[in-house]
Amino acid sequence: LEECAAIVRTDPASYRAASGHVFSNLGSALLALDRIDDAERAFRAFLELPEPELRPPHQIAAGRESLAAIAGYRGRYAEAIELLRAALVIRDEHYGREHSSTRIARGNLAFYLAEAGALEEAKELMDELLAIARRRNGDRSPITFSALNNRGNYLERLGRLDVHRVVHRHQRLQRRIRAGA
Repeated sequence: LEECAAIVRTDPASYRAASGHVFSNLGSALLALDRIDDAERAFRAFLELPEPELRPPHQIAAGRESLAAIAGYRGRYAEAIELLRAALVIRDEHYGREHSSTRIARGNLAFYLAEAGALEEAKELMDELLAIARRRNGDRSPITFSALNNRGNYLERLGRLDVHRVVHRHQRLQRRIRAGA
């Protein structure tokens, strides 16, 4: 990591275009090797590069999302939430609320909000993601089913969904379908 940073900083002209990718790719590789401390340092080094042109917006968002995942893994939910909110500002502005990477980041934010105890806000994000899934994919899409399932999980955690009642209704519906009704 230190060698990478030294090369990028001592010869910025040669590495100007690639330096953001260097730190981002290095961070991803270190995560894959389960070197979480080193990965965190690589992502932070990328976000702290002094030249803004070395950090395109989509890479900044991805770097923040990677740091959020590390923070969340370590139970630092407030930090993860802050990083994901900052990433979402970029994703919303550059890609729109319905872009796949924006939806993934919003779902991750909902997860960390729930882990931090902000279940109502997490549920609101899940409601939004479900509405987007229905609008983009229809009611019978696997993406919509997944969004509906995720929303149900938040409703259950909020005490607003009786899972046993839902399962019982589903079983009754299956029996009626088999009976031809």
